[in-house]
Amino acid sequence: MNFWRLDRPDYPSDYADTFINGQLEHPFGLPGVRCEECGQTWGGSRILPHALPEPLRGRKELTDRWPIDGRSHLKLRAEVLEALHQAGATIDSLRPGDEFQPAFLDVPSRPEADFLWSSAGSVVVSQRIKATLTAAGVRGATFVPVTPRRIGVRQPELPPPIPVSGEPEDLITEIQATLPKDDVPVLHELVITAESGPPAGVTAAPVCPLCGRESYDPAARHLVMLPQMWGGDDIFLLATTLWIVVTDRVRDLLVRVPASNLQYHRLEGAA
Repeated sequence: MNFWRLDRPDYPSDYADTFINGQLEHPFGLPGVRCEECGQTWGGSRILPHALPEPLRGRKELTDRWPIDGRSHLKLRAEVLEALHQAGATIDSLRPGDEFQPAFLDVPSRPEADFLWSSAGSVVVSQRIKATLTAAGVRGATFVPVTPRRIGVRQPELPPPIPVSGEPEDLITEIQATLPKDDVPVLHELVITAESGPPAGVTAAPVCPLCGRESYDPAARHLVMLPQMWGGDDIFLLATTLWIVVTDRVRDLLVRVPASNLQYHRLEGAA
């Protein structure tokens, strides 16, 4: 079996990248942690398919993401986890930096591609990609509706405009005309819920009992996908990275669609 990394195409410029893909924002998430046990300040970037319960959305710690001390973080995680369970979410634990639903999409052009690379660690997909993967019973990911917020009217194949500031992200703030909501295509965030085993070179290390941080030597890590790292999922993240990896089966499904605005990289180590 081969394993393939799904990746954004090679765009001619950062302007073209932002013009086509835009940005996906998750306003609610756990803050980073400043841990008094291990001495590290950190936060991950895992995206969860669960909505943050309404009663917690006014909490400052869950909107500004500024690191808090380890014991306060442990208490906050327990409180949020309890609220998620009461709302019916099936999740065992939370990590510093976890991001919750809902997600809001801003795109300077009219979204026409099947894949929009609008967020790290997940991707926005079209209705037909959701239908294809759902019908195939693909495991390792779930689909969450995206809320369009600011969607431009220009066709994505046009040369991207240059914002007044010269900064690619300001293509969004300078959107002059917004696509009517009835004309916006139905879009979903493909939230990856599965992960591979650790890559070669990442050995077991002590886990901080307070914040849960796992330590490894990045210089010893080999970004390969060996058969023994596979947990049986069709879509998953390569552990210790935000790389979205799929099996031959999923790649074949996407090639047959054919899915637009992505490329495939065969991962070294596949059998």
